[in-house]
Amino acid sequence: MIGRTETRVAACVALTLLVTTACKSGDTLGSGIVPAVADFTPEASSVDERYVSMQTRSIDGGRIVLDVLLTDVDEPVGGVAFSIGYPNNFSQFVEVTDSEIFDSGNCFFSESAPRSGEVFIGCTVIGPTAAAVEGTQIAASLQFLVFGAAEADSPNIDFLGQNLGGGGSAVLDGSNQPQPILVDWFTGTLQGFPTDP
Repeated sequence: MIGRTETRVAACVALTLLVTTACKSGDTLGSGIVPAVADFTPEASSVDERYVSMQTRSIDGGRIVLDVLLTDVDEPVGGVAFSIGYPNNFSQFVEVTDSEIFDSGNCFFSESAPRSGEVFIGCTVIGPTAAAVEGTQIAASLQFLVFGAAEADSPNIDFLGQNLGGGGSAVLDGSNQPQPILVDWFTGTLQGFPTDP
């Protein structure tokens, strides 16, 4: 029988193989792009525990880093999978970086093409170290490049397929066959404010 560590290593290897051919950063945006300053307005949480949310970590002109946060999840968390829709008419996903919860180097992304409007993020714990999340901790940090003005003032970053495994968005438990932990989801509005070239 395969143990917990071997199962997690196999899952991480499978996820790595899935995303290595699709991981890209630094793709050029092409002509006709308008310089912009990025901003993000988080959606307010309506619950006190067991939820996923987003907040701004940093802004540098058109580059913005958003932290995906887990708050007070009282079950051991072995991994996360985020299928994220974003407004590709004025922004582009760039990269995912490591988190406070998951081991260094164990966050990956896959996108079918640059500026597709949907990116899959996966992070996992290696070995039997899954633990409950106390307080608010960073699950992953996402970088976007904003190159134009937003066309709407409603939330435009979405967690797709919430609390579903198999390509949706889920916080996964620490079992040998990870199952989604039921949580609430809150996103926000990515914006771009054009600047003079």
